Amino acid sequence: MYPILRDRDPESFGMIQLEYGQYAEDFFTASSWRVNLETKTLEFTYPDPSNPEQPTAPQPPLTAQVAELKAETAALNLAIIDVWETLAGGGV
Repeated sequence: MYPILRDRDPESFGMIQLEYGQYAEDFFTASSWRVNLETKTLEFTYPDPSNPEQPTAPQPPLTAQVAELKAETAALNLAIIDVWETLAGGGV
């Protein structure tokens, strides 16, 4: 696909493949992005709404962070329901 890479040994470079549209909102919102060479993941720098001139530290995509928080919230809600049902069933 990329002529300059075609003649190189594939083991001499790395590549991250994204699905079409993956992180589209992050790329649109972020002020910059980079590949973390240690973790081989994308990191984004987002503008700070309270201080747009001050760059923020690179971080994982916000869309991934939101998905993780939703999963954690769902797990916590299930745990709360389980505790509530246990207490309610115990006559408390």
